[in-house]
Amino acid sequence: MNYTDEDRAIEAWAQDPEPELEGGDYDDEADDAPQLYWSEVYDRFDEMLDDCFPTVHVVGYDYDPSRALRRLDPIAYSQEFLNWCDSEDIDTDSLQGVDREGN
Repeated sequence: MNYTDEDRAIEAWAQDPEPELEGGDYDDEADDAPQLYWSEVYDRFDEMLDDCFPTVHVVGYDYDPSRALRRLDPIAYSQEFLNWCDSEDIDTDSLQGVDREGN
């Protein structure tokens, strides 16, 4: 039987389908994923709130829904932010920069 380069590659893969690369562990997804910053993610969340909910009117003044929720009930804002991050598959542990609480 004559082996081609393709046959050799398939045989090598069958013996070790995930070879260890030089330099230790390597995670393709981690390198391909863009670095997200807290400020960017908060801006995206605020934009979503402002697009999905109507302007808040108080005594003749108008407020964006994101700002109203953040100022009136910061705990609810934080909880909804985390829920939204989960729904968007955003890992808050990997976010760069400083969050709004200064952490």
